[in-house]
Formats: sequence, structure tokens, C-alpha cells
Amino acid sequence: MKTSKLILLFMVFVLLLNGCGYVVGGSSVKSSKQPSVVSTNTLIPTFPPTFKPTSTPTLVPTSTPIPSPTPTLTPTPTAIPTPVFTSIENDLSPSFAQSISTEYMGVKFNLELITDSSLNPEITKIKLNEGFEDTLAAVVARVFFEIWWAKGPVQHNFDPHTFDLGEVDDEFNSFMSLWALAQETNNFEDWEKVQINRVYANNLNDGNGYQMNPHNFWIMYDGEPPEGITGVGTYSVAFVDTTEVDNLQISWVSSYSGEFLTGYGMNIDNDRLIVYLGFTDFRMGEVRNGCGLSCVPATFTLRFVPMTIMSSVNVGIKKFFSNTDMDLTYNLRDNLIVIPVTYP
Repeated sequence: MKTSKLILLFMVFVLLLNGCGYVVGGSSVKSSKQPSVVSTNTLIPTFPPTFKPTSTPTLVPTSTPIPSPTPTLTPTPTAIPTPVFTSIENDLSPSFAQSISTEYMGVKFNLELITDSSLNPEITKIKLNEGFEDTLAAVVARVFFEIWWAKGPVQHNFDPHTFDLGEVDDEFNSFMSLWALAQETNNFEDWEKVQINRVYANNLNDGNGYQMNPHNFWIMYDGEPPEGITGVGTYSVAFVDTTEVDNLQISWVSSYSGEFLTGYGMNIDNDRLIVYLGFTDFRMGEVRNGCGLSCVPATFTLRFVPMTIMSSVNVGIKKFFSNTDMDLTYNLRDNLIVIPVTYP
């Protein structure tokens, strides 16, 4: 009986302990209401704290646009128009023409160098080097002086046995003074002193074909000439192929490195006097005695002088050529440009 009471008392005591404590369940299922715990890193300050300076941004200057320089305007060279010949008997078709106005020893010159297309493609242009206009004017002055000496108002001795070329040279300065005076005064009396008589030339406007007739010339004359006088305002030298034009005559047939023909013709087109200098191989000078490419054109510019006077005087071509003539030929040769320089 006593033992039963003790057991009953022990059970009551145990029940009382259970009512005062938490019951820990053994279930492994977590409650959906239990928040998940996320661990955070706790910043531990350094002592003393190190301050990193804020980097100042490097200021890149905005590039100021540089204005484009104003281009220097280079003037376009004015093209010299190729002369158009409208005469009835014209047979020239220039591929190039150079007009030159200059003054030499007081005389004003209007000159032209014409390269005819009959020379193409071997030669397309024959021109005077810039700055040497006086060289061509000196040659032309000498040309007309020698013709005037032979066919001017004063008679001279042309006996081939007693002919003295020194007399010709002595009168050159006097002739140039008379010529300059005639241009200055434009008086007929002054022009008559430098008049060239009975020079044979073809009129390109009479429609009769190539016919040489005598003319009396006033060279570099500006104005209306009196009756019986042909006034020449422009003197032109036309380089042509002898076999391709009509207004010239064959003056020389030769055979050197092949056969070639030279030709000469003096033609009048209103107030323009055009001298045709024809050749079938102007490049012959390239291989002949080292004369140079422009040798033949330069020589021919003076060569027509004896051709002009041979109809009335009996002086050989070489005998009429002075040392002054040769010097002028060399100077002109050195300053003539032949284009193209080479041709296959």
C-alpha cells in the first residue's frame, strides 16, 4: 500500500516537470514560417583609416578646329589660240602656234612660230624658250636687213669675185636706226628708206594657186600702205612637211641617212607674211654631227635669205652667210624647244 503511494507521487512530480519545460520535437521538417538567416560580412575598419584620394579626371581640351587654309589661286595660263587661216589657198593646219611681240634695237616685232600638223606625230610643237624673244627678233632683223641690203633702194655690188660681206655687217646698225624711225614717224618717206623691192611671193588670196610674183614690202608696218606696197604687220615662220603642203617649192633633194626633201615658200595672207620652211626629216639633226634636235629648224629660219635673193644676184649661199649669221643660228638653236623630245 505504502509502495503504491510512492509510485503515484513520483508520476505526479514528473508530470509537473513536463508542464514547465519545452518539448523538443524530433521532426527534421523546418517550419515554413522560420526565416532563413543570411550571414553578412562585418566591415572591420582599419586603424588609422587610409583615405584613397579621388582621382581628378584629366581634362582633355576640346580640339579647336583649324580652318582650312585659303588656297592660293594660281591663275590659269591663257591659252594662245591657234591661228585659223581662211585664205583661199590655205593649206596650213597648225598643231601649235606661238605668238611673240617684242622689241629689238628700237624696232617692234610681231612674230609667229607655226608647227604644222603635217609634222605630226614625230613633231607636234616647235617653240621658243621663254625669255629668249630677243634671240628670234635678232634673227628676223638680220634676215630682213640682208634682204634689204640686196633688194633695197640702194644698189650694192654682188660680183661673186669682189663681194665683201664685211660691207653688209657695217650697215646693220644704220639700217636698224632707219627702221625704228620709220615705225616711230610712220611717214611714207621714212618707210621708203627701208623698203624691200621685188621680193617674189605667192598671194594666198588671189585664187591662182602657187604663183610667185614680185612685191615691194614694208616690214612691221602698221597701217594702210600706199598703192604698190605690201604692208607686213606679222612675220610668220611655218615648219611643214615638204611633201604634205602645196605653197612651197622644192629647193633641195639630198640623200643622207635616207632621202629627204627641203622646201621653201614665201606667202602673203593679207598683212601676214608666212615663210614655209619644209623638210621631210626635221629630226635629222639628232644624229648629224651632234647638232641637236633644234638644229635644222634654227638653220632654216635664216636659210631662206639666200633663197629670197638668188633670183636676182649671183652669190653663193655659203658666201652670203656671215659669222654673225652663224652665231645667231647657234643661239636660236639653243633656245628652240622641239616636242616630243624623242620619237621612236
